[in-house]
Amino acid sequence: MNMIDFDNASFRSEILSVKERVEQFAAEPVLDKITFKLLRSLIMSELAKSPDVEMKSISISTDEFAKLPNDMDELVKRLFARDEFIKNRHIVIDAQLNILAVNNEEFATDSSQAIQMYSEASRDGKIIFLLARDSELSYFINGHNYGALFATATDLALYKRKKTVDELDQVFEDYRNNHITDSNNYQKFFVSLTELRSLHEDLKSDLSVGDFIEANKHLVKNRPESYFRDDLLGYLQDVMRARVSKEFTLNDDDRIDILVQDEAGLGIYFIEVKWVGTSIHQLGKKIGSTFNPNPKVVPEGYSQTVRYIKELADLSYNVKLGYLVVFDARKDDVAGDSGDARSLDMLEEPYQKYDRQFRKVADFRVINKKPR
Repeated sequence: MNMIDFDNASFRSEILSVKERVEQFAAEPVLDKITFKLLRSLIMSELAKSPDVEMKSISISTDEFAKLPNDMDELVKRLFARDEFIKNRHIVIDAQLNILAVNNEEFATDSSQAIQMYSEASRDGKIIFLLARDSELSYFINGHNYGALFATATDLALYKRKKTVDELDQVFEDYRNNHITDSNNYQKFFVSLTELRSLHEDLKSDLSVGDFIEANKHLVKNRPESYFRDDLLGYLQDVMRARVSKEFTLNDDDRIDILVQDEAGLGIYFIEVKWVGTSIHQLGKKIGSTFNPNPKVVPEGYSQTVRYIKELADLSYNVKLGYLVVFDARKDDVAGDSGDARSLDMLEEPYQKYDRQFRKVADFRVINKKPR
């Protein structure tokens, strides 16, 4: 049985790496500047009017960026109208959006090499925007990639096929209806046939092996939350344009399961994962824990998610929504949703105003129809 070692050095390193990336995003002074937000918005606006723009890079030095004016509307329009801009793929500009240099070389085809090239250039005092029609911007600042996260034409093509953060509700629906109903996906959550046969012997059950398996095929693995979280995480990373990361640590005790940065790299969404049902004991020789909606989901999961919203807001993160996701692995179908009993008075008064940013995703029902 696979167990996650929370004390493992590589596991801790991975969490710290995610934390550092997100803290970097939040603390990055360039992203917070009015001039950056204005320039990004104006470029996006001109892109929408320029159907001929396939993919371009715009570079500006950090020294020139610091001198950008607050009124750039006409400057950006003039830039997009220049012949040098229209005819070339790579453009270098100054603070007045004058074109200093151009070239029309093909974009790199190897994603890793392209990311390394842009990252190194951005460490060397440049801010680089990658822009393309029907896409958010990808930009490199101080050695890090933000925004749409594409660096090659191939990346861009794959990116455009993915879902936006605005389509997250539909992504949840697709995950529910198509992904976790596939036996190749849901079986990773449940105890295997071999383990069930062994459990039958350990419990000295009076049932036949076949009847015992049928009666207990709903048992999930010990500490199954990590399996549920990682499966959802991988699915989101595969189908979404946004940057999706595992386990962002708020403090010594609070750790968000899944963090989602929007396509622009400016807003945060997060997902807290819970489960209800019955697991096998960690030694595999008896039944383990049973969790029910009360109190696992309501009030515990509800109040925990809202508390994280407040903590992120208190730390000046641009948190948009916090989602509570529940995997329902109970033996029998139960009418309603595990969060139906939620009410505002379950929250302490300082937290109640953050309820408006809370979302309970309809339960992900997982059924072990074909045990293996």
